[in-house]
Amino acid sequence: MIRSEWSLGDDGAASYEFELPPTAEVRLPRGSIANAAVNNVPAAQAAGVLSAHETESGLVLELGSGTYRVVVQPH
Repeated sequence: MIRSEWSLGDDGAASYEFELPPTAEVRLPRGSIANAAVNNVPAAQAAGVLSAHETESGLVLELGSGTYRVVVQPH
């Protein structure tokens, strides 16, 4: 089962929560590797992040099985 939630903080930060089976690709609009944290760790260094890259539309994370909280700070 996949579960997801999101919220927007008073400071403009977008918070996403995901519960994932084996692996999943998560696309976050307007996100970037530099302004994203996964479970309070920079996205590029966080456990469970199998890959992270940016596209014209935002941030793409490949996440392994588990529960993640991703926070994307405004630019």
